[in-house]
Amino acid sequence: MRKQFSFASLVCLPLLACGGSNNNSKTVKTVDGKAADAAAACAAAASYPMLGNMGYGLDFPATMNGSQTIVHGQVMVETLNTTDVVFLQLNAQFGGFGSGDIKAGTYALAGDDLDPTACGLCFYVWPKSLNGTTLNVNSAYFMTEQYMAVSGSITLTQAGGSANGSNLIAGTVSNVTFKHATIASDGSLSYNADGCTTSVGSGSFGYKLQMGSAGSAAFAGDSEIHANGFDMPADAVKLRHRTAE
Repeated sequence: MRKQFSFASLVCLPLLACGGSNNNSKTVKTVDGKAADAAAACAAAASYPMLGNMGYGLDFPATMNGSQTIVHGQVMVETLNTTDVVFLQLNAQFGGFGSGDIKAGTYALAGDDLDPTACGLCFYVWPKSLNGTTLNVNSAYFMTEQYMAVSGSITLTQAGGSANGSNLIAGTVSNVTFKHATIASDGSLSYNADGCTTSVGSGSFGYKLQMGSAGSAAFAGDSEIHANGFDMPADAVKLRHRTAE
């Protein structure tokens, strides 16, 4: 079976300007050899001790699109602090899931799971993406501002079930390191020359799965999301599709 992929970016309000002070900065050299520390300030914090406690989970059942199958996908988004979030997308038949469906287990982030075009467990930090209670991201943001996981592990204690009102996307993360990435519209990956990295030491997550709308991949936030103070507009999410033919 030959696997293909296509991307549909996540879209919301206009992109926030990335900046602000933090301790994760790099020193670069100017043409005349002088240090210019401020020019390479990193958008993400140097590290995040643990995950946050506000977020949501989505389920996108496998569907047919002509002769192609859009494979089963699930998404978890959770806050790290008041401005930064983590985004985890699970894709059946890719990466750590091999040729099978999404399922519970412990997965090392390595091999195909470090490649945006092949990952079954795609894990990112989105720094400076949350403004108050609204996520602000667009296609330009995803090309230049994401940090993609390069090592660590994820344990899924519950995953792969349908959005039936009781199934969860739940698990823990351990010692995950992320690097500032440049991801082109075709999914090709390079790491930013600024050398910025961040990490998430540990943490758990667990959210009831909501149904993601096939095709447009839009969803409507429920009372749990709003009660957590994480307001997501109905058309905020466009799922990146993986297809197999």
